[in-house]
Amino acid sequence: MASGEGKLKVVGKTKKNGDKRRALGESNVTPNLSAITAGVPINSTVYELGFEKIMKKQNKEQVPPSSSSSEPQPNKKQQNSGKGSKRNSGGSAAPGQGKFPTLEEAIRALDLAGLQREMEKSQSVFPENPHIWVMDLASYLNFKLQTVKNEPLPLQQSHDYPYCLVNKELKSIIRSVLSKASSVLDLLVDNCIRLMLEELEKPTAADCVHGYRICIQAVLLDKPRTAFNDTFLFCLCRMHSNLTKGFGMIGPKDFFPLLDFAFMPNNSLTSSQQEQLRDLYPRLKVLAFGATPEKTLHTYFPSFLSRATPNCPPSMKKELLNSLYECLNVDPLSFSVWRQLYTKHLPQSSLLLQHLVSSWETTSKPVRKAVRETVQSFCVTNEEFSAKSSHSKDIEVCQSVCQALLQKMKGRGFPWFRLCLIVLVFLSGFLIHDVRTSGSIQASSSVRILQQMGVLSVSQQAWSKVSHYALQGQSWLERNVPVYYAQAVEVLGPGLEVLWEKSRDGTIYIAQILSTYLVYLRDNFPGFIQWVRAQIPDSVYQFLDYLQELLLLVYHNYIVPATMYCMAALQRAWQQYIDSCNGEVTWHCTRDHLSSITQSSWTFVQNTTLAIKDWAVAMMSSH
Repeated sequence: MASGEGKLKVVGKTKKNGDKRRALGESNVTPNLSAITAGVPINSTVYELGFEKIMKKQNKEQVPPSSSSSEPQPNKKQQNSGKGSKRNSGGSAAPGQGKFPTLEEAIRALDLAGLQREMEKSQSVFPENPHIWVMDLASYLNFKLQTVKNEPLPLQQSHDYPYCLVNKELKSIIRSVLSKASSVLDLLVDNCIRLMLEELEKPTAADCVHGYRICIQAVLLDKPRTAFNDTFLFCLCRMHSNLTKGFGMIGPKDFFPLLDFAFMPNNSLTSSQQEQLRDLYPRLKVLAFGATPEKTLHTYFPSFLSRATPNCPPSMKKELLNSLYECLNVDPLSFSVWRQLYTKHLPQSSLLLQHLVSSWETTSKPVRKAVRETVQSFCVTNEEFSAKSSHSKDIEVCQSVCQALLQKMKGRGFPWFRLCLIVLVFLSGFLIHDVRTSGSIQASSSVRILQQMGVLSVSQQAWSKVSHYALQGQSWLERNVPVYYAQAVEVLGPGLEVLWEKSRDGTIYIAQILSTYLVYLRDNFPGFIQWVRAQIPDSVYQFLDYLQELLLLVYHNYIVPATMYCMAALQRAWQQYIDSCNGEVTWHCTRDHLSSITQSSWTFVQNTTLAIKDWAVAMMSSH
């Protein structure tokens, strides 16, 4: 009996060592190579894999065994040995591995020198495959750190349990291995989660996932970005260009963390990931605002306003101010929200007011009216706060910006263009009337006034000089242009001929290339049109049909009657004109009508000028 016991002990010890080595070897080769080559499919996650295995297990338990009792004893032994080898390959409890009562004792009993030797051996055997190193580390820790299920409840554990129990020496070994395999840490996390789910569904009396948990926490505490990857989201938005189907999927609670990750520096994302998220941000913004932004943007306004601080990064400040400006333009309720939050966000409000001052020219009239009412209410609030002497610096900045915006609203500058146009029209009318009343240009009073002032003589002298120099220039060109042209042809002719040949050859080459592309387009354009028609949703075609019906309705009910009315009015006016000319249209009648129209126009201009003069005199006398 004793000898039998001793023999069993010797066999158990040997099996323990063999199982340990076989667990490391199998985890080094079989699971890792399959994980590298196969990868995780896109349509499922490691969590779904665990749930699928649990459902398969439940289905198996519901089916009663058919011939398990009739199997011979050797087959049962072979099955037991097969289960033991499978358990060892997965890194779980082996028959000879002792179970520690607590995880602290398991960590204290861990052979760090042996772990270091195993890691060095794995790195020397597989120098080009860092994924095997990290999986060997996880399998070794998970094999050695096995405890009975008497751990405290999750509510009694620390947030970084069980990694908080690891000593400095073990942490240094783990970090050194992970630092050498930084490119495969995401695969390590996925595989550890998958193996944890496989172990947790086994009916064992021990906790066999501490090693996997320690490896996952070591990775995520050092590099939290490993658990975040926006490549799948980027590819998804690129594949589905029609964003209307995703309206309502993103709310303010989901949108603003993405905004912070995209524009805030020194976050957990790398520069390439942050750049990808910035490229993806406009699409996410469209999804967040939804199909009716005029009804939802006021809910985003408070979060945009609270982030628009003077110390935020320039790129983020620009995006926040543009978003706030969009909220004010699209959703009128944003103004009431801004009035409520004004006293709590004075620096942010001053930045938004400055942005409104700079973009005032592009603001629409309804928005200008709302901005005027809002700024007037802000001025009243500023006076109340200045009387209380609270937030004096911020209030002064807001007061100055509000005054600048009010000044921008009141005046748009002196209307020089309108003034010049009025003066030009006035002078033209005056000259026409003067020439018409005098009978000729020489007998007009305008020419006499110009002669008395000397302007006419000076202008005649200037015109004679200009004509003289123009004639001299013309004669010089007639003499010298043929000579210079002959010299230019002699010097530049060969080069121009070569350039012409090259340009002609290049044109022929480009025409040949374009012809091939045109042939390709001619062959593939109908297929492309069919593909575009297949991609366009039916709602677009319905909208086009509705638009066609609307245009036809406008054409038949408004454009055609308006055209008929204009034609009838023109016909009546022409008939009245013929009647006024006694039934015959002559040049004398037409001249009389033009004279009467000119006289009435001139009278109107004179009356307007006198009214403006009287108004100016009255204003000057009042001041």
